[in-house]
Amino acid sequence: MRNHTLRSLTLAVALLGAAGTAHAERRNPLDGQPAIRYRKEMRRLRLELTPSFTTDTNQQYKHAFGVGGTVVFHFLDFIGVGFEGEYLFNTNTALETEIRKAVRTEAAMRYPNGYVTPGPNPTLAQHDQRVLGINATMSPFVQVTPFAGKFSLFSAAFAWYDLYAKAGLGLVNYVQSSKPTADQNQNAKTCTGTACDPNLQSSAIYPGLKVGGMVGVGVHLYFTDWFGLQLELRDYIVKADRGGGDVNGDRRLTNADATTQNNIFFTAGLTFVLPPKARITR
Repeated sequence: MRNHTLRSLTLAVALLGAAGTAHAERRNPLDGQPAIRYRKEMRRLRLELTPSFTTDTNQQYKHAFGVGGTVVFHFLDFIGVGFEGEYLFNTNTALETEIRKAVRTEAAMRYPNGYVTPGPNPTLAQHDQRVLGINATMSPFVQVTPFAGKFSLFSAAFAWYDLYAKAGLGLVNYVQSSKPTADQNQNAKTCTGTACDPNLQSSAIYPGLKVGGMVGVGVHLYFTDWFGLQLELRDYIVKADRGGGDVNGDRRLTNADATTQNNIFFTAGLTFVLPPKARITR
């Protein structure tokens, strides 16, 4: 009886030891495997070309709208570098239309008492000449795409999407409708006190290429591996004097009148991606 019990205990210990060894040798089959198999990489090592239409959302005096394009090369599926540029046209905003109705048309009517008084008003010609429009924007940038996936509409139409953000150098080219008027001959650097009339000073220092920053967000909707739709908001942040007037009240037209401006644009474009076939992970 004692030998039988000893043999049973020995067998039980052996079985437990074998089970422990088998458990120790068992491995998780997902160890070292990718989080998602057969994932389509819509951007990795691909070139993105997007012709687009652009319009501003917040210009005070001149609406800016036009055409442009974006080129982006994606080193990885989530990061790339690119360049975008737009050529723009201008029309008067509703505010500018109302301002033009209120501005005096003759120089003799600028001053209520017939002589220079504090806060002289410009003539319509002076106002029209100095107001700034935008005829071009540009930006080299870095683009990050943290979110991407696939969606379906009523289980019938399928498309891939991504949400991205970008940041870079912002370039805005401001223009005036005409050259300074003939009576704008006063030197802002040498005039003193109330003798300074900003309407008799040239505002030619305000137009030109302004350099600042650019930030943007957008979404792609890809209908195939190589074709999709892009919607984007961009903000070019530069210093400028949009009205071309005496902003700080010192009766001189100088660069001190320029303030930080947010030039926000909405863009819609068609995206083409090369090579035409996206990579699929294993």
